[in-house]
Amino acid sequence: MLVRTQKTLWGALVIATGLLVGCGDEDVVEPNPLPILQETKVSYDSVWSINFGKGIGEQFLNLEPAYAYGKLYLADNSGKVMALEPETGATLWTAKTSHAISAATTVASKLVVVGTREGEVVAFDAETGEQRWLSQVSSEIIARPAVGDGFVVVNTVDGNVVALDAETGERKWFYDRSLPPLTLRGTSAPVIAHG
Repeated sequence: MLVRTQKTLWGALVIATGLLVGCGDEDVVEPNPLPILQETKVSYDSVWSINFGKGIGEQFLNLEPAYAYGKLYLADNSGKVMALEPETGATLWTAKTSHAISAATTVASKLVVVGTREGEVVAFDAETGEQRWLSQVSSEIIARPAVGDGFVVVNTVDGNVVALDAETGERKWFYDRSLPPLTLRGTSAPVIAHG
């Protein structure tokens, strides 16, 4: 019985090999040549420019601006937050945090929210720049906070996900997970969707 099974397997292997070798006889289809594109030069006219902050230096931070409510919102590592008029670049308001900002601005629910290296979540009024609240979380925040459904949610570098009340900054819930002993410095931005 064993000899018969081995012969069957060898026979199947020989047939499969023959079929694969037979596939090599087909003509090879050459791809169409790539078209030659003409070089297109684009020029831009500068409408306005602004020098804002000192930059991020050698730190790996992603402090991108945000646009909402007809304004452009910027945050700088030095702790400065600013709202600009997008058409002219005029400064509408400027605010300052006590610690270095490490997470990009999120603008929603009439709030401008940033995270700091010292684990602070700071919310400013989107219209006036007045600080609405400050809440302390377990560690540094380097991912953009999420704002929605009455919550501000942050992901900290020590593995916690914390939900704060958008009106008061009071902690509503948190999820604590342990991180592996060796991890890369980086966290993903939380998302609030469908409640």
